[in-house]
Amino acid sequence: VKKMLVFFYVCLGLGIILLILALSTLQIQFDNIKIVNNKIIEGKIKLVLKFLKIFSYFELDLLESKFFKNKMKLDNIQKNLTKEKMSKYKIETKEFLNVTDVEELYIKIDLQGENIILLSFVIVILSTILSVIMAKNNLSKEFGKYKVNLNYNLKPMYELNISSVFNIKFIHIISIMCENLRKRRVKENANKSYRRSYGHNYE
Repeated sequence: VKKMLVFFYVCLGLGIILLILALSTLQIQFDNIKIVNNKIIEGKIKLVLKFLKIFSYFELDLLESKFFKNKMKLDNIQKNLTKEKMSKYKIETKEFLNVTDVEELYIKIDLQGENIILLSFVIVILSTILSVIMAKNNLSKEFGKYKVNLNYNLKPMYELNISSVFNIKFIHIISIMCENLRKRRVKENANKSYRRSYGHNYE
């Protein structure tokens, strides 16, 4: 009987947690952020979980996260500035934006470097993404504005200024994560099958 009660309460607790998450919204707040290369000059970035978009029950300041600070370093960003990865990021970003509600968006990006072709490719992707955001959320000039600049220089540099509020239902985040995991497994299985077939052909 005790085991059944424990099992019942565990299931009840998990059910309540899942229900809360299903009815929760993740709000990403960029408050007057200014980033130059790997240094955050000013501003705040917060992750806020809201129940029914009203009650806040969890809040995290990303600028205090060591993981986030490491990802924002210039050398780490440059390693990921390849056409293949940028194309992948563009697809993933569009998937994310399809389930994201943007309340306001003010952003200015300045890029500087010697590889003008690659930087131009990056700017096209950024401008496309920002245009999609503006159109999808019907943002007026009062609530949305962006600008992307490109400069040639032997010394690479980037500057980002942003003030924005993004909302996404938590259940959509879980759905995207599950779908990406499924695609990754399918790709891994396909690669394993190819290696087996390739190996048998040369036996």
